[in-house]
Amino acid sequence: MTIHAKMLSLLLAFVLFGFSNAGFADTLRVGVISESATNWPLRVAEEKGFFRDQGLDVQVTVQVDSAKLLAGLAQGTFDVTHQAADHFVGGVHDGKDVFIFMTIARPVYDFVVRPEIGTIVGLRGKTIAVDRPSTGYWLLFSKIFAQNGLPP
Repeated sequence: MTIHAKMLSLLLAFVLFGFSNAGFADTLRVGVISESATNWPLRVAEEKGFFRDQGLDVQVTVQVDSAKLLAGLAQGTFDVTHQAADHFVGGVHDGKDVFIFMTIARPVYDFVVRPEIGTIVGLRGKTIAVDRPSTGYWLLFSKIFAQNGLPP
């Protein structure tokens, strides 16, 4: 079985059996952060009619703002969302009642630095660019910095 077939199988199992509160609802509202390769299993299942064959109307909404996507999940606008795990970490940190059920993409925790910086401590006094200082990645990096004596 190819990796794509495995991902599609997992997604279908999740949709069909993973919602105790949805009660096999006729409509499933899915929020995604972008149209990327990680959504291909979802799009293939739509195109092939797999959801329709199971009596599901899967409505996919692209919401490029991760905060709005997570808020929509917490408020019930979406039944399930697909976005990076750091968004959920940040959401839980902010008190949202959300959780990660499964992932289909490996997160990237890379720093790109100049060659002479070989350790976290080597970042002392340097300016660091992040996508947003409220993301779960920033929470993670802040903790790592603090463990190395570098305040945020």
